[in-house]
Amino acid sequence: MGEALRQLPVASLLFDEAGELRRLFNVFVDGADARGGRLLDEPLSADSEVRVVGAVAGGEPGKWL
Repeated sequence: MGEALRQLPVASLLFDEAGELRRLFNVFVDGADARGGRLLDEPLSADSEVRVVGAVAGGEPGKWL
């Protein structure tokens, strides 16, 4: 999966200087959280669906949009 993510036009945003996936991104493969296990080493099948979701952080406590 890591190779597929590195092919994306936004790869420089996804990976840090050490080549590790930044913590502010969540990755799901076929609907399952891919953060556990071998994450970047996980193989993908031709019909795998990969979703990269940016985490939302920050804001002021007690304030809702």
